[in-house]
Amino acid sequence: MIRKLNEQDHEVVFPFLSKEASFNLFILGDIEAFGYETDFQELWGQFDEEGNIQAVLLRYHETFTPYASGKIDVEGFAEIIKQRGQKKVSLSGKSSIAEQFEAVSGLNLGNKKATFFAECRTARSSHPLRRRAFI
Repeated sequence: MIRKLNEQDHEVVFPFLSKEASFNLFILGDIEAFGYETDFQELWGQFDEEGNIQAVLLRYHETFTPYASGKIDVEGFAEIIKQRGQKKVSLSGKSSIAEQFEAVSGLNLGNKKATFFAECRTARSSHPLRRRAFI
């Protein structure tokens, strides 16, 4: 089941997205900054039969960002995107998830632009200049 998310879903949505916080940096930041529904931002969630969240779709202005920890209802989320009536859709996110939308009929994603993801996991540096204190 897919439904629109609201502030009451926060205690479920935020921990779910935080499991891969680096990948979900923009979704998490947009929720913190703007909440769950404004004129330029909306969120939907996919839930299983037990009510556990499985996936999230963010609309920020005219860009959509899907995230899932497992199976995602691509067709269901694609229908939400199509209902926005955009001629060309901007889709952003983890490639393993975003690429699933490429096969959806009637969803004009435009040109694909692959980017790379980097994450700093330590604050240490081996560069000698970074060890000096400048006064």
